[in-house]
Amino acid sequence: MGFDWNFRAPRQLDFRRHQQRVAGANLRVRVRADVRRQVHVKRLAVSLLIVALAGLGMVCWFGFRYAADALFFGNARYTIRLLDIVNGGAIVRDFIRGKHHIEEGTNLFSFDIETIQSDFLNGAPSFKKMEITRILPDTLRVDVVERTPLAKVGKYGSLAADNEGAVFGLRGTHGNMAMITGFSGQDLRPGDQLTGVMRDAIAMLDMC
Repeated sequence: MGFDWNFRAPRQLDFRRHQQRVAGANLRVRVRADVRRQVHVKRLAVSLLIVALAGLGMVCWFGFRYAADALFFGNARYTIRLLDIVNGGAIVRDFIRGKHHIEEGTNLFSFDIETIQSDFLNGAPSFKKMEITRILPDTLRVDVVERTPLAKVGKYGSLAADNEGAVFGLRGTHGNMAMITGFSGQDLRPGDQLTGVMRDAIAMLDMC
């Protein structure tokens, strides 16, 4: 009977396969570790970039505020020396000087024009428009446009409406003005807007 000199070959083959599997597994582990490390580095870089941008934004904001204070708000050159109220009489004068304390000696940039306009028009519905103009270096001009009453509305005709259907208090005597009556479905107050058949009646009067 002959002797089989290759009887250990299967074990050697299995051992090599085992070594290959171990090497492959170690390689995959290293690859996954490298990927996780790269992801961590990217996340850290993004976080640092966000922090740097936020810091830069704060520096720019404080720099802008400092420059604005130096150039405008704290600059004596832009102190109001002439407050020119064109129309509106005592109503506008009391609103500007009394309520908002804007007068000669006030800095021209110490208030927000849109806020002043909105506050005035909400509280004085008989006015259609307010214009506030800064004229450098030291003049503030205030001009208003009053609504023109087109018809009397409300109980006893104590209110008026213009061609846009805006309701406001009626000042003075308007004996010859048309009065919309016969409709009590809308309890009107100054600042309201006419709707429905009352709005249609105003449109018809505006066409006449």
